[in-house]
Amino acid sequence: MKFEKVYYPRVWADLLDAADHILELEPRNQWRGSRDSESMLRALGPYKLTCFCERYRVMNPSPWNDLPGDMPARIYLLNKHGWPPSQVLSLTVDELLLALHEELVSLRLNPVEAEPVRTWGASCGKFSLVEPHLEPLPDSD
Repeated sequence: MKFEKVYYPRVWADLLDAADHILELEPRNQWRGSRDSESMLRALGPYKLTCFCERYRVMNPSPWNDLPGDMPARIYLLNKHGWPPSQVLSLTVDELLLALHEELVSLRLNPVEAEPVRTWGASCGKFSLVEPHLEPLPDSD
């Protein structure tokens, strides 16, 4: 099976919109800083989850299943913890983020994955908030 390639700028934009919508509905739930920085920080976890899943899909291709959506994260947890499939399949996205916390915190976005995050962070003057989550850009020498 052939899976569709992830278009990272669209994923990032959609996650920013979703985070901004949450803040619009519940402004008192804002953690810190400006709304732009808040949206960026809220979108970063789910974005890194998407990148984690895409990397898993590429590293573990399956001819019988293209592993859609967050299925790679669920398979990873199934293998890591030996949890029953029904338990892994019932996890919400927030629970996936919690269960994969260490993996996602240590995940550094490669230049392709990082481009939309880097661009957005620079445009709103909040790049320093996301910089630790990005691989350094290769030298242009």
